[in-house]
Parts: sequence; C-alpha cells; structure tokens
Amino acid sequence: MALNMYERSIKHSVDPLMEVYARLNIVGLASGKKKDALQNNLDELIKLAKRDKYEEYRDIIYYAAALLELKRNGYDAAQSNLLKSVKYSLDNPKQKSMSFLLLADLNYNRNQFVASHNFYDSIQVDALKSVTVSKEDKDRVALRKPALKIIAENIETISREDSLQRVAAMPEAERSLYIKKILKKLRKERGLKESDEPGSYNTATPTAKDVDLFGDSKGDFYFTNANLKSKGFTEFKAKWGKRPNVDNWRRQSAIDKISSTPKGGIATVDVDDTGGTKVAATDKPATEESDDISFEGLMSKLPLTSERVAVSNTKILNALFSNGETFQNTLENYPSAIDAYDELLRRFGMTMFKKKEQALFNLYYCSNRLGLQAKADSAKNALNSTFSDGELTNKLREGNSTDNKKKDIAVTKKYEGIYNLFVEGRFEDAKLEKSKADAQYGKNYWTPQLLFIESVYYIKQRNDDTAIAKLQSLISMFPKSPLAPKAQTMVDVLKKRTDIETYLTNLKVERKQDSVMAVDTSSTVVKPVDNKPIVKKGEFSFVATDSQYVVIILDKVDRVFVNETRSAFNQYNRQHFYNQPINIASSALNEQYNVLLFGPFENAHKAMAYLNKTKPDVPTQILSWLQTNKYSFSIISNANWQLLNENKDINKYQQMLKLALPGKF
Repeated sequence: MALNMYERSIKHSVDPLMEVYARLNIVGLASGKKKDALQNNLDELIKLAKRDKYEEYRDIIYYAAALLELKRNGYDAAQSNLLKSVKYSLDNPKQKSMSFLLLADLNYNRNQFVASHNFYDSIQVDALKSVTVSKEDKDRVALRKPALKIIAENIETISREDSLQRVAAMPEAERSLYIKKILKKLRKERGLKESDEPGSYNTATPTAKDVDLFGDSKGDFYFTNANLKSKGFTEFKAKWGKRPNVDNWRRQSAIDKISSTPKGGIATVDVDDTGGTKVAATDKPATEESDDISFEGLMSKLPLTSERVAVSNTKILNALFSNGETFQNTLENYPSAIDAYDELLRRFGMTMFKKKEQALFNLYYCSNRLGLQAKADSAKNALNSTFSDGELTNKLREGNSTDNKKKDIAVTKKYEGIYNLFVEGRFEDAKLEKSKADAQYGKNYWTPQLLFIESVYYIKQRNDDTAIAKLQSLISMFPKSPLAPKAQTMVDVLKKRTDIETYLTNLKVERKQDSVMAVDTSSTVVKPVDNKPIVKKGEFSFVATDSQYVVIILDKVDRVFVNETRSAFNQYNRQHFYNQPINIASSALNEQYNVLLFGPFENAHKAMAYLNKTKPDVPTQILSWLQTNKYSFSIISNANWQLLNENKDINKYQQMLKLALPGKF
C-alpha cells in the first residue's frame, strides 16, 4: 500500500523534491521484491540524476545511491556516488556535510585513515548541527577528527622518511640521475627554466631589468605569469639574500631576532603501485629551505650519513608509536593499534629503543582486549625476557593495584547492571545508564555479551543500521569470541531482511500454536526404574518411565531474548540432532520466569541423555551472550507441567526433582 501511495504521489506531484523523496522511498521499500531489484532501482536513480528536471537534487540522489551500494558492500561505487554528491552540493552545505560524514566513516572502516581525516576535516560542523543526525554521529566526528589529524600526519611522516631512505639507498650514479629527473619536474612545475650548463641545475641570476607589475610587452599580468614571478624571486634573492616575510625585512637586526625553526614542506619522492616513481608533496607550508630548487638543495634532504639515517628512523619510530597510542587510547580501535605496534616491533624490535617496554605492554593490553590470547602471551613473554625488572613488567606480573582492582570491580558491577536492564527488557533505562557509564568510565566499554544483546534491541526497533554497527564492533573487537560467528551470521541476515520478510509474508503455512501439547500417558505402564520408587513431594510426583520434557527456566528475561534463546537452540538442534526432530515451545510461567520446553522425550532416561549432551555447550556455543545466572535446567512430565501451571510453585517442584535425581540439578 505504501508503494502504491508513493507512485500515485509521483503522478500528481508538481514539486520535484517531493517526487525525488517518493522515488527514494520506493527504492527502499521495493529492494526485496526480486533478486535484481536493488540494481534496477540503482539504475533508475542514476537515470533520475541525469535528467535536467532533477539537476538541483543530484546531490540527494547520488547520496541515496551510495546508501544502496553500501547495502551490498559496494564500497568503491558508494564512494564514487558520494563524491558526485559532494560535487553537486555547492548550494547545499547540509547535504555536503552528510556526504562528507558518510565518506569519512566509509574510509575509516576500510582503514584508509588519511582519506578519512580529509573527509572529516571537510565537514562543516555548523551545517551538521542543523542536519537530523544522531548524537552518536556528532560525538563520533568530535572524537575522530582530532585523533585522525595526528594519525594522518604520522602516516605522511612515515611515508616521507621511507621515500627519502629508499632514494638514499640507491647507487650514487642512479641516485644522481633520479634527483635530476625530479628536479627537472619540479622546476617545470614552478615555471623555472633549466640552466644551459649541462648537468647544472642551480638557479641562474638573470640580468637586472625593471619589470612592469601590471604587464609585460605581451600584456600578461605579473602575478598570473609564472615566468615573471620566478624571475622576480631570483632577482630579489640575488640582491637581498634569504629574507623572511616579516616587517622591517631590510634591517638585519630585525631578522636576527627571528628564531629560525626548521619546518617541513619539502617535496619527496615515492614509489607508485607499478614500481615507478612519483613526486609527493607534503601539506606543510613551504619555507625558504624548501624553495631551494637546486641539485645540491634536494641532495641535502637525503639521509646519506648514518647520523641522518638514525634521525630518520627516530621519526618513523615516534610516528608509529604515536599512532598506536592514538588508536588505543583515543579511538579504542584495538586492531589498528595492534597493527601499528606490530609494524614498530617488526622494524625496530631487534634494537633497544626508549619506548620498547611501553610498546610491548600496549601490545599485550590491546591483544588481551580482543581476546587474542596467543598474541598477548607472546608480548608478555617478550616483556619478561627483555625487561625482567621493568616497571611495566612488574606491574603486569603483580597485577593491578588495590585501587585499580576496586575500580575494575565497580566498573564491572555497573555494566553488569546495565546488562541485566537490557536482558529484562528495560531498554530505555539501559540506554540511559549506559550513556552515563560511558561518560564516567570512557567511551566504548564493551563486552561481547552487551554488544550482542544491545544489537538485538536495535533489531527489535527495526534500526538495522545501528544493530549492524554494534555487531561489526563485536566482530572486530572480539574476533575469537564464540559470539563472533553468530554476530556475522546476524549481519548477513539483516542485510537480507527485506528479502526474507517478503518471502515469509508470501509463504502460506499453518502455524502450530506456541503452547505445550498435552501428552497422553493413560496407556503408560508406571514402573520404577532401577528399582527406584516413585518420588513425591506435596502434589508433585516423579515417575521415571513417564514421558518428560527438558526445561530451560529463564529468570527475568525479556520476551525478545526468550525468542532469541529459542532460535539458538533450534539452530543447535538442527546441527547436532538432525535425525531427531525436537519441538520447542515457550510459555510465561509468571512475571519472573519464562520456560522453554523441549520434547517430549519417551522417558526420564532419554530426556537426561539429551540434557547431559547439550548442557556443556550452552554457555560456550548456544547462549554465550546470556549470563549463566539467568537460566537453569530441569525436566518435567506432562502431569507435573499441568500442575505447575496451576500452582506456579517452581521452587517446590525443583526440590522434589533434586530428591528424585540427586546431584543432577
């Protein structure tokens, strides 16, 4: 019906913007109608963007096309569409900021941190404030933007120093030819002519000649003519020497007061993907030193001595360590932090440097946070062997101090409370308490269980994008967790949610009632098992030969997670008991307890066999997201189940079962 109304809106609308949004909503709703629906709708969107009628709305259309590409992991195509959206957003700063935000997030998730920094830096904060984006989006920009500035500068430092070292390592003859080639390119870019003297690339001082600033004989304006400007520069330098751009530049006394601090801004060389060479320029302001476009000037930048190589290596070492700490402490991006520390130790691990102990300690910490036990143990062993008496090694050996332990206990208790709020279905209270805890203890204090149940909450709210983001955080931060493959499966299902729901909606099935069917035991011959008599307590009685259900009792667990528990057991049973269909029914016993009943099984012996085989896998494979104090196990006959539904006295039934099967429950 919604699709029909949007189509009718297009036919009657005289407002192009309304037609654009109607078509965008049609794309979202129709994406699950057929296999190639997404591609077809993408094609329609692109056609829409090319029509003159929609010229003013191209930025919105390309942004929507990028969102659709992301639904099928078309990252390159999404980036291309977002760049087009930026191109056509000249008069729409709000949309431009939205496109830059998505570009920044996209590149961050692909570990393209320099590009991500550039896109975050391009966001107009004031424009973003007026856009309907979540507080989480705004907080993410505020957190990542300054951190990525540091990371991007460090990456450029590493790239520049690596380039210079590669050129310095060339044979002398090859290096000279290479520098002359680069010098020729740089001089051409600046409008400077090569010297007539073979092999010489020094700037020649032209003969003094008055230059008309407002044009020459050809009518060219001075400041738009590269040749005139370069001649002016060389004439000035020949007459006055190197002078800073300050007041009183003629007076030597004023110049002497200026402290000369060397800065970056030199042109460097690098090797491209095909093995060739290219010129790379830094984004730092140019200085007098960088303007020395001569063979000797460029050669002076290369680390040709052991001392200068050591200085270059120190810059790389500090940049890698800085990136590791920024990823770790500011962004809490532990996989990227590990990559930085690994690269640092790969390059300089065989030498002793000042921050080596801290780097190993940080590597241990990050690996431990991600559950990479083997990597954490390796870093710990390296600490013990290299810094046996080091401060950080002793701290690691002795464990946390009493104060830290108290803090850890307090933090754990706080987040366990938040976890329980989520499980009990008090979602709004849980979100509020979590935001308070994150503000007090730091952003992104996650556990796999909390991430998983939080994603289930967002799925219930049909906020699939947020749910996917939570699940992907779980996968990246805890790749060894038993929940990681479950999270990946859920991500895959969510991306196909529309297709699945459309299929199920059109599927005609007769559903069984979600209740426990009565078991006819009238013909059952009641016989003691192993010569054990019938056990009774109050109105409950245990007969081992009666058919029995296996029971999972859930304590203060919301219906959402009851259904998730049922789905988890269904999947487990299909894998491990594929030749034995096991029905699972759920029932709310009272406000506190929900129960799942499996079976029925022929007798108590077969019910216990199923339970004994399944029970060890529950906390690690089936319900790894649910704490063990939230559920318990039992078995129950049909007669006892009917009685329990009447008196609700589950504690008395459990006492009777413990008498009948001592040590089993």
